[in-house]
Amino acid sequence: VLLIPIIIFALLIVSLYIPSVQNFIQKKATSYVSEATGMDISIGRVDLRFPLNLLVRDVTILQEKDTMLSFSELNVSVQVLPLLKKKVMLNTLMLNQAKVNTRSLIDGVKVKGTLGDIKVGTRLVDLDTSIADFTDIYLDQINLLVVLADTTETKSDEEPLDWTILLDNINLTNSSVDLQMPLDSMTLGAHLPSLNVRGVNIDLGAGNYGVSRIDLSEAALTYQSGSIVRQLGVDPNNLDFKTLSLSFDSVFYGEKLIQANIETFSFLEKSGIQVNSLEGRLKMTDEYFSCSNLSLRTPLSLFTLGVDAPLNWCNDTVPTQIDASVHLSLKELAMALGVKDEDVDISTWGPIIAKVKASGTADNLRLDEVYAELSDSFISTIHGAAKK
Repeated sequence: VLLIPIIIFALLIVSLYIPSVQNFIQKKATSYVSEATGMDISIGRVDLRFPLNLLVRDVTILQEKDTMLSFSELNVSVQVLPLLKKKVMLNTLMLNQAKVNTRSLIDGVKVKGTLGDIKVGTRLVDLDTSIADFTDIYLDQINLLVVLADTTETKSDEEPLDWTILLDNINLTNSSVDLQMPLDSMTLGAHLPSLNVRGVNIDLGAGNYGVSRIDLSEAALTYQSGSIVRQLGVDPNNLDFKTLSLSFDSVFYGEKLIQANIETFSFLEKSGIQVNSLEGRLKMTDEYFSCSNLSLRTPLSLFTLGVDAPLNWCNDTVPTQIDASVHLSLKELAMALGVKDEDVDISTWGPIIAKVKASGTADNLRLDEVYAELSDSFISTIHGAAKK
């Protein structure tokens, strides 16, 4: 007699893997949820395989004839035993050919677009220790429009999520994201043919965000604020970058430390300004700023910068080191400012060459070298010291 409840429970569990029982539960659950939410929900097929491998196909959720969510296939496979220890181990998480439209579900935010293929691999999601450890995330053909019209106030008394998120590798290909802020008349668009992010370490409780490496290739980025009429030269309200590529490593953002190592950064702006390479190392603590071996190269110009300085320079006795140089093409300067050749003839002018080398404190700053030259026009040099 004591075994009867156990046997009945076991039979119920086994019945969940019978296709006819799955179809019956699917229809009843779909009908109930549709009536409760007022949405039109349809599911093509639900297939649950032993032990916990769920496959859902051809799902569509409509509200007032608008498709809020649809996808061709969702496959989730979870290991059973770790669940007993409040741990989630995913064997498979895949989503294919999805469409999303949040409409007014989220206050102040609307997200609409298509999700081609998403695949997530994970080692562990530990609910006790609040650690999510993912191996790989693959995203392909993600095309989203995000509209921000948030007029709501953020609650300041909300406690931050005390989770640690680890990601070995993120691959995003053939994707685009458009951000619109109608209240600010601002739009931002990005086309991302290939983005790879590795070694992500996010500590939400401490507010620390780290990435070991970021690689972006041949991207396009547009920014528009206010008027759509573009001015000559580099228009800060209408920027259009093509062939944008970058490689960063050792990127970290926290309350007391911000740092990044720029290996390469290049782009072509619609005005004609081109950056062939930007490289160097940046580091800032709550007391100090450092810029090491920073160099920016264009087809005709070169800028270099090295700085070690306290943030509170005027009231600090910590020594400051500055070493900067400029080789600026007047042709590129005119292009950036939108000056036409017929307005000013600078074809015979040489480049602007300048160099600054200084060290010391606010009380005693030594000018080791200050040099400025405009070819065939003037040369100026300064040596000395500035003292209070």
